[in-house]
Amino acid sequence: MQGEKSQIKEEHAIQFEHTDTYKRFTQGLNRIWEDAICSSRGFEQISKDSSKSILEGTLEGHSETSLSEDYQDLLETIGKDTELLKLYTVSGITMAAEFGRKQGIPLECLADVKRKSFLRLAKATNYEEIQDVGIDVLKELRKCYVRYCMKEYSHLIRRAIETIHEKRFERISAGAVADIIGTDRAYLSKRFRQETGYTLTEYILRVKMDTAAELLEGNDYSLGEISEMLGYADYSYFSKLFKKQKKIPPEQWQ
Repeated sequence: MQGEKSQIKEEHAIQFEHTDTYKRFTQGLNRIWEDAICSSRGFEQISKDSSKSILEGTLEGHSETSLSEDYQDLLETIGKDTELLKLYTVSGITMAAEFGRKQGIPLECLADVKRKSFLRLAKATNYEEIQDVGIDVLKELRKCYVRYCMKEYSHLIRRAIETIHEKRFERISAGAVADIIGTDRAYLSKRFRQETGYTLTEYILRVKMDTAAELLEGNDYSLGEISEMLGYADYSYFSKLFKKQKKIPPEQWQ
């Protein structure tokens, strides 16, 4: 706690010392993020009897190259002091996550992105590594928005989605979600499908398998460990579900 207070004081001191630069940086980063997320198409809900799909979230008129260039321009206004760059980037990440929350990204998704980025930032030793963290945060938040944006959903469905993300490492079911948020399962299931186009079970599976894919990409855990982490004691069953969702077995996921 003492260390966190010290870091906050240091950050505020630096912001005060470089008020004009900080203002330009935060305003510029906010503009980049708004352009990125607001031009993403997000969920495309088709008719109920059609297959469901999610667009990949291309940035119309704002490519990943231009994101990188804009972010680099912002950092260059600050200079090459790596500790100063880290503090500005922390502020930028926090601000971007808050904007993402207002756009309907589940809190647990935002927390994951922040945790990963702060860990990378702590290990960063040069300008390029710090810049990469900032750019990747924008990409990750956009991906969360495209996959899980719940801005247009009712409060009830938002609570259900938040619960699913929060409990994704547990053996969670449609009935358990209804119990946690204190509503009738049949009513919740009906409303959930009406608003999202997915059944509760389908959505739970999608969130779990998306999480599995991210863990596989990190190469930090074995297949068996990932299966157990997500609440599947039987690896063969987990593998079957993963293949059903991702179209390839987990062993082949890159």
